[in-house]
Amino acid sequence: MNKLLTMIKNRAPNLFVGGLMVAVLTSAALYIGTSTATGVNSLSLSPSSGSYNIGTTFTINIYETSGTAINAAEADLIYNASQLQYVSSSTAGAFANYVSPTSTAGEFTISGASGGAGLTGTNLIGTVTFKTLTGSGSAAISFGSQSSILNAGGGETWNGTTTAASYTLT
Repeated sequence: MNKLLTMIKNRAPNLFVGGLMVAVLTSAALYIGTSTATGVNSLSLSPSSGSYNIGTTFTINIYETSGTAINAAEADLIYNASQLQYVSSSTAGAFANYVSPTSTAGEFTISGASGGAGLTGTNLIGTVTFKTLTGSGSAAISFGSQSSILNAGGGETWNGTTTAASYTLT
């Protein structure tokens, strides 16, 4: 969530207007560490399952679904680096501003923020492409602890609901 807050601060002139910017950033600072989760917001991957041959690539979509207006989302994906290798990603999603995605062995993070009244419904955060490595079996991708969703008022509005994914490697 640190990248997400930094992005909001760095992009604030593009996201908010005048006094509203100060109010939103102040609210975000006050709400960090205290969740205002409503239970209706979630993160998910699509497809969440599939079968892929060793040595091939596949792309998954990363979604945020919200019943309340949100302004930012960060997806921190955790995977087994001996089974999957990060290839590329795209920030062509519903958000107006993005922090450059980062990837280290076994972890991928993408963050986006929107301006205005916020987004509701199901929104694409971005995509990520992986290559399957040697071995066979099941490769899981889950959301890490840095994942977050921030509401239009600046507080965290996510209770940790995620839909992880599991892929069969053959």
